[in-house]
Amino acid sequence: MVTLGQTLQNLRDSRRLSESTIAKAAGLSIGSYLNIERGQREASSIVIFRICRFYEISLQEIEPVL
Repeated sequence: MVTLGQTLQNLRDSRRLSESTIAKAAGLSIGSYLNIERGQREASSIVIFRICRFYEISLQEIEPVL
């Protein structure tokens, strides 16, 4: 099963974006964002919403891993 962190990393890598770019868009420090990607921290619903909005994807596109 794919985790949220893996999904986020795949999205970021496929668009060749830096961790700091996504962290800023989500309103997080880079360390907090990296902890989510690594599965060491859970993402709040607002953070997931911000990430979806940044990538211009729907919540349903990321929902299967939630």
